[in-house]
Amino acid sequence: MDTTTLSIQLDAQNLAAVDAMARAQGVDRETILSTAIVQHIAHYQWSCRHIQQALDEPDLASEEEVAAEFARWKDPR
Repeated sequence: MDTTTLSIQLDAQNLAAVDAMARAQGVDRETILSTAIVQHIAHYQWSCRHIQQALDEPDLASEEEVAAEFARWKDPR
């Protein structure tokens, strides 16, 4: 896999957290940050796929189902 160098700016608090994570895992900052970025991208793509699926194939309750649920909330017996 080809890689590219990337510079980022972090505030002191977040940099300290990255350093603490790196020490705890026995890895360097680069590993922590690249893993975080890859996981964020994967989560974002997963979220987009599921949102698009919901828009393409909505699974909506009927008016009758909604009314029955509201009635159940009003009278929880």
